[in-house]
Amino acid sequence: MVNVTLDPATVRERVGLTSTGDSGIGDSDVQKYITEATEYLSDQIGSSIDKTSANEAEAEAIRNLAAIKCYFDVTGTSSTGWTANIGPITFSGAPDKVAMINWLWNRVQDFKNKSRQGSGAFKVGQANY
Repeated sequence: MVNVTLDPATVRERVGLTSTGDSGIGDSDVQKYITEATEYLSDQIGSSIDKTSANEAEAEAIRNLAAIKCYFDVTGTSSTGWTANIGPITFSGAPDKVAMINWLWNRVQDFKNKSRQGSGAFKVGQANY
């Protein structure tokens, strides 16, 4: 297993943010969202994820969820335009931004579903139980 780095720059670049300026979010805030994303995903899949030794699939899901949180932090969720529902959050914005957030959220959901799938099912012949 290859461990990957959860670098704030890789989180920011997913949603077109910088570390400074109007579209900026600092490393300490990104790290906070990486930690929150790790805790959330660990809870959702029923297995502990260690952000310091995450595999690529875990790291990808953490980056995606942390990127959504960073984007919401920098831009807010009250802009007008198209709307996306991310769990309990409703996000409004330009169609390309809504599409970006939806794509990231769908990747997070895919990770959760795949990670849960193997833990509770067993196979007999062609049937899953």
